[in-house]
Amino acid sequence: MPSQIPNAWLAIESARGSFDEARQAINTTTGAKLRKHQVKTSAARSAVDLNAF
Repeated sequence: MPSQIPNAWLAIESARGSFDEARQAINTTTGAKLRKHQVKTSAARSAVDLNAF
């Protein structure tokens, strides 16, 4: 996954709808080629970080 895409952004996009929709929105906006599992993993990491906060 490109390191320029913050986990928080992936989590926000995932919360708006499905992981597929989040992937498509980020790929369209950034030109990145993320896969669904990358979005899911990143969103999960963000959720863990938020709970710890």
